[in-house]
Amino acid sequence: MPNPYPYPPLQVFERLQIDDGLLMTADLWRRAHGYHRQRHGFTFQSLYYPGIIYGLEVATIPAPDQVPGPYRDGRWLEIQPGVAIDVAGRPIVVPEPLSFRVELEPPPGESRWVYLTVRHVDPDTLRSSRGTAVVRPEQFRLVEKMTLDEADIELCRIRLHSSETGGAITLHRAADVFAPVANELDLRHRPRICPRPDGIVRLAQLITDTPADRAIAIQLQCLLKSIPSLYPHLSGDDDIDPIRDGSLIFSQHSATPLPDLIYTSWSTLQQLGAIATESLTTVLDQGGMLLVNAMAKDAGLESSYELRQELRTALAELEQSPDVAVMRQQLATELAAFDREIHQKVQQLVNTLRSLLAPLGYNLTGDGAISPTHPLRLEPFLFGQWPLVDQVPITVLQWEGVILLIGDIASLWGPDETMQRSRSDIRTAQEFGVNLLLFAWQHHHLIQLQGGRGHPSPAASSDSLRDRIPPTP
Repeated sequence: MPNPYPYPPLQVFERLQIDDGLLMTADLWRRAHGYHRQRHGFTFQSLYYPGIIYGLEVATIPAPDQVPGPYRDGRWLEIQPGVAIDVAGRPIVVPEPLSFRVELEPPPGESRWVYLTVRHVDPDTLRSSRGTAVVRPEQFRLVEKMTLDEADIELCRIRLHSSETGGAITLHRAADVFAPVANELDLRHRPRICPRPDGIVRLAQLITDTPADRAIAIQLQCLLKSIPSLYPHLSGDDDIDPIRDGSLIFSQHSATPLPDLIYTSWSTLQQLGAIATESLTTVLDQGGMLLVNAMAKDAGLESSYELRQELRTALAELEQSPDVAVMRQQLATELAAFDREIHQKVQQLVNTLRSLLAPLGYNLTGDGAISPTHPLRLEPFLFGQWPLVDQVPITVLQWEGVILLIGDIASLWGPDETMQRSRSDIRTAQEFGVNLLLFAWQHHHLIQLQGGRGHPSPAASSDSLRDRIPPTP
């Protein structure tokens, strides 16, 4: 995901008021220019993420000729000219190629990550002497770091690995640019200028450390990675918080942001412990949502779905034959009976869900039916019928902060090792997943805009505009 760079600071702009007779001093001149720089930075931070505009390529090179002997090794890089803009909206212009030596030395037999970054340097912060030129170019600095901060524009990263004998490290260009190994240039994480999304959706997952949980985590990651191409107004946080007993407790006042959506399989929800219950309660109370994904087998619907599909296929074939009205009526009757049976089994599953969520103090009121104008059906992608999984539509029910989804839709969000899923099925499932994420983010966002849940409403004021209007004589 794009790094969640901060919004511009909440600061009132102060503009210089010019009148005749005002003595223009160096301080007032700096304030006037500072106002416009502040406005420019504010606009950029509000609308865009920082990153590289063009250029700034990185390549391995031999040591330059003028370098003394002790530093003539295989650690030299060359940065090509280019332009970037940092988090404050300040342009960084590298006008000519630059040579740079990576200096970090990992302990023998160990690895360390190093980041080559470029950052803006304000010429006003540099020491100046009398008699210097009136015009001074804005500066930049190439920095080798082990951790990144907001002001850094990453040019490349390298996993430096030292042999057990502590031999010299030599840097190489990556043989496979999508999977660099130790001591190779890794250019996959260079930030590019891009518009700031409306929001960043955050996910958490209830887990019991089973292979199924790990497989679902991969599918969720793939869904998050699909968001920018499907709906650029939303972004996804790649860090999915695992919730297990003893591992993580969300707090309204902690540094960890509350997730917008918590995913859980039906089997994991049944093993809900006290700590996970506390985390769920906190998230639901503050407007987050819980997505419960049950399979057909969890509701005993596997055979019912198969038989119903067979009946529908047979009924569709008989529609072409006008002389079998009695048989069509019989099949239609059987199909209606299967639909009633499926509805009853779904209701049994809903009743079980009500009992599982009772310790959270969360009541599922109503039948949870999704109306045709519900955001899950409309935004951003329109759905008439829910996506199909193995030719069977999924079932979706929603009660305020809880969504129950019956069907293995998550298997369509990521890679298909069997290569049997069609592209249209995968894309439809991902579009529905984006609808889920957008709905969860909007639900959480709108509730937070009104102060979250559980906050006392302000006392009604006795003063009103109507009270201040004198009565008409």
